[in-house]
Amino acid sequence: MIHNIYRKNNKVVAIENTPDLSIMMAWKKLKFLFMIQLQTLEHYAMPVRLFHEKGIDYYNQWKKLQKEHKNCDDLKDGPERLSGVKKTDRFYPVLQIVVYFGKEHWKSAFKMDDLTRGKDFPEELQKLFAEKPMLLFEVYHFKNIEWFQTDLQQVCGFLQRTNDKTALQGYVKENEAVFSKLELPV
Repeated sequence: MIHNIYRKNNKVVAIENTPDLSIMMAWKKLKFLFMIQLQTLEHYAMPVRLFHEKGIDYYNQWKKLQKEHKNCDDLKDGPERLSGVKKTDRFYPVLQIVVYFGKEHWKSAFKMDDLTRGKDFPEELQKLFAEKPMLLFEVYHFKNIEWFQTDLQQVCGFLQRTNDKTALQGYVKENEAVFSKLELPV
């Protein structure tokens, strides 16, 4: 869960966003947060949601560092005290992926640029507004399921054939050994 708690008009406001999966990952000695959002319907404001979740996570990382430095009283005067962190402190990056189970292709926004009027500005300014598109995995339309080395290959293959009963039955029969070993969630 990602929380943002603040005071507004003498009231405490709490915002909670819960990604479907949020897990700290490691690559060699480096850490990153991996978030997955599962969608069965298009979410017209998904770039806003992802931007918000990522921003709150970075904000929380910053506040945690500030608290640690305050407890140790190890910040020098000037910029370190102003920001609450040392110049050498680093945040872990956040990687977000949207897994979309809709049968139609995702036609909604892929990035904040798609939701703003940024394209109405001159090209020089558009470059300043540019955002990276979200990472989207469309289960029903992914053509290279053989790339998967786990039973995700068969799960995607199964889902991709749900509109064709004959093809689905044939696929289940071809992959009976894998499907018989799938475990149900407890």
